[in-house]
Amino acid sequence: MEQLDAPNSISKRFILDRKANYFFKKGQKDSSLIYSKKRLSMDAKDELQNGKMASSVITGNLYLSYTNMAGVYLDLNKLDSVQKYLKQAADF
Repeated sequence: MEQLDAPNSISKRFILDRKANYFFKKGQKDSSLIYSKKRLSMDAKDELQNGKMASSVITGNLYLSYTNMAGVYLDLNKLDSVQKYLKQAADF
């Protein structure tokens, strides 16, 4: 049985994703942004290390991280950041 005190990268990403969505739905956009950035960082690092065969690329998680970042920044009315992340999603 997997130890609960040492989650693997998939469960870490899942927890970050759930926290980002929870805070977004609660209207705590700054907290959502923090967890969204951490999730994106994990996905981008995976792509950097493993290229097109990275789990974050194959599952589309990196694309979702880009679009979620755009959504959070849209709610924060930071349109330059929205454009940046939508471009990254489009280039995906």
